[in-house]
Amino acid sequence: MRGLINSETVKRAASELLSSGSAVLESSEGQVRARIVRFWRGTSILEIGVEGRSSRVRIPRNMGPAGQETLAFYLGAFLSHA
Repeated sequence: MRGLINSETVKRAASELLSSGSAVLESSEGQVRARIVRFWRGTSILEIGVEGRSSRVRIPRNMGPAGQETLAFYLGAFLSHA
């Protein structure tokens, strides 16, 4: 999938993740769905998936000022490893 989704699209998806907790990107593999799952003890997980593969990573509950960049990094890494 490398190069098929531009960085601005990834940044918009990261911003959407921060504001609503979920985002969807269209790719050649189908819809890439991402969501933040928050657990009551303070742990948060970023889940990213497309048909046939998925990824989960633990993220800070309070993302702080660099939150959008962090989420964009994880989205970009997932998209670049087709």
